Amino acid sequence: MQKLKKICISTTVLALTACGGGSGGTTSSNAQAPKKTGQTTSYYAKDDGDYQKGVTPNYTRDNTSEVVTDHITGLQWQDNIESKTITKNWVNAQTYCSSLSLDGGGWRLPSRKELVGLSDYGRINPSINPIFINIQSDDYWSSTTYAGDSNMAWSIRFEKGYEVFGYKTPNYHVRCVRER
Repeated sequence: MQKLKKICISTTVLALTACGGGSGGTTSSNAQAPKKTGQTTSYYAKDDGDYQKGVTPNYTRDNTSEVVTDHITGLQWQDNIESKTITKNWVNAQTYCSSLSLDGGGWRLPSRKELVGLSDYGRINPSINPIFINIQSDDYWSSTTYAGDSNMAWSIRFEKGYEVFGYKTPNYHVRCVRER
């Protein structure tokens, strides 16, 4: 019988971690622990509702600056009315974020992993923590190009918090991020 190595993978994990004993992999001192997905009901063995692993999300919102801070990842998220109403194609979404002057600037379009990390699978329509008040249950651009076709990029559909990829030409919503 062949011995298999068990590896845990989650779409909300910011870094992959090996499970169980054995050697392999290195750990960075600034690596972030995986966040809980928010799913509390288990629909089948070994799903997120079954494991309840990870760190409980920890957000604060500054209503004056309209910025949400994620104290687990150290990221700050745009949460003004434009993050609910503005739509851009992928190229223009990147330009929009890099020129956003909200609360002093320093914004960029988030990576796929950063954006899907906001998903709360215990919620639907939208599947995101209610601290975010300016949200559509729709697609939001990530900065991550799809590996199979450079004309495509990843987005997160916050109706249910899942990842999709498609051409970079449609107008999707934009939520910018920065390191605090």
